[in-house]
Amino acid sequence: MAGAPAARAGGTFRPVQPEEAGLYGLPLDEFIPARTALEKRLRKEGERERAAAVKKLPKPSVAAWAVNQASRSQPQARRDLLDASAELREVQDRLIAGDATASDLEAATTRQRAAIDALVDAAAGLLTGDGKSLGDATLARVRETFAAVASDTELADLVEAGTVDRERRPSGLGFPFAAPSPAETAPKGGSGAGKAPKGGSGAARAPAGRAQEPAKERKQREKDAKRRERELQAAREAVKSAKTEEKEAARRRKAAERDAARAARELDRAERAAEEARAAAEAAQTELDSATAAAEAAVGAREDAEAQLESFG
Repeated sequence: MAGAPAARAGGTFRPVQPEEAGLYGLPLDEFIPARTALEKRLRKEGERERAAAVKKLPKPSVAAWAVNQASRSQPQARRDLLDASAELREVQDRLIAGDATASDLEAATTRQRAAIDALVDAAAGLLTGDGKSLGDATLARVRETFAAVASDTELADLVEAGTVDRERRPSGLGFPFAAPSPAETAPKGGSGAGKAPKGGSGAARAPAGRAQEPAKERKQREKDAKRRERELQAAREAVKSAKTEEKEAARRRKAAERDAARAARELDRAERAAEEARAAAEAAQTELDSATAAAEAAVGAREDAEAQLESFG
């Protein structure tokens, strides 16, 4: 696919040809030499635009490199992550519409977390170029990047291709969920029967005690229901806020893409102008050399003619 070696995604370049994408599967310390070699070969073969795009491909950070290696080496876990993340996005949309509950969101988040755990475990076994294992801070960034797939569909494409260049952070995820209260899971066992309260017989006070127990439980359930409703509303507001942030990021990305495209066109025009100027300079030098030779030949002819004229004198 000549002429389209890379596309912009999330403020970075996304390789779309096998050779470019393959750079992100190499050991981290081999990325720059391999990129330089590919750029030189493409220029030599006349693919100037593609070579220029290859030169701009950013070297991945250590965390991004680990994300790519784990994604490439664990295809099933990668697929599980992409599927779970798509499901989580769908649940978020349903939350906004009021068709999902906090429990639905918690279940979807749990499925995504299981897929992330498998990929982070794979990343934890990687070694850097100097033989060192990844530190906890790096693995934390790896985990955050995988979690961000649910809120960034372009990142999902990069993870699927194994061409992530920098770590990302999730947005709109991680809502708190409270565990069910005892009143929601099981009724209280003590009803007061068989115990005689102070100040009266057990037969006379037991009915009043039994009547008070359900009232307490009902009050607790109402309190818990209100709490869950507040949590659900907070989750919906957080999702809306994340959607707004995503739209703003998309707008800024498009503006950056336009600026980058304009800069690339200007650079291309400058490169063409420089080539034309070099060609013009070479042509002028050739003409100068030819004119100089002609002038020297003319001088020699004049001198010969003068000498011949003198011989007749």
